[in-house]
Amino acid sequence: MSTPESAIDYGDGFDVTDEVDVGDLSTQTGNDVIDPHKKVRFGIRKMSVRTYQKDGETDWRKKFLSVDLAVASDGVDGAGKYANKHFFQDLLLVANTSVFPELDTEHYRTKARFDTKLFLKALGFDPSKPPKINDDFLTDGCGREIYGDITRREIQTAPTEQGGKWVGTGEYKNEIRNFRSVE
Repeated sequence: MSTPESAIDYGDGFDVTDEVDVGDLSTQTGNDVIDPHKKVRFGIRKMSVRTYQKDGETDWRKKFLSVDLAVASDGVDGAGKYANKHFFQDLLLVANTSVFPELDTEHYRTKARFDTKLFLKALGFDPSKPPKINDDFLTDGCGREIYGDITRREIQTAPTEQGGKWVGTGEYKNEIRNFRSVE
């Protein structure tokens, strides 16, 4: 008679991956952050849905459309500069306001999904009747092209106390904003 899998005591577990000591990373800089550029043509390489939930929670808080955008062959300058450079942009789809009513804010209702609206509009969808985000949508969007602006934003750290202020880290990241249709 065999023991059920759930009854077996595996102790402290075991490591499948050899441990890697990465050392001190404090001197690393975001050297792949580029200067802002307006009306850059991008190809959509991949899209997926990413779910966010905090550690220990059983319900999801937010769902994002994760988009892999690559600068088209004409680059940011019309001569190929940064051609095929990839940018990964998360666009807020929905917040789970029924489980987390604190997410149901004026900002969420009127501003938080503006970039999502512009992205869908650039793909030819009516913002008042957005498409269902499913496998067909994710697959059909790949290979399409859109315009967007490359921005540069300072990374912020969250306040350590309630009512505290977000603080800049001195490090930057690129974001893609102001999506527009290529057609």
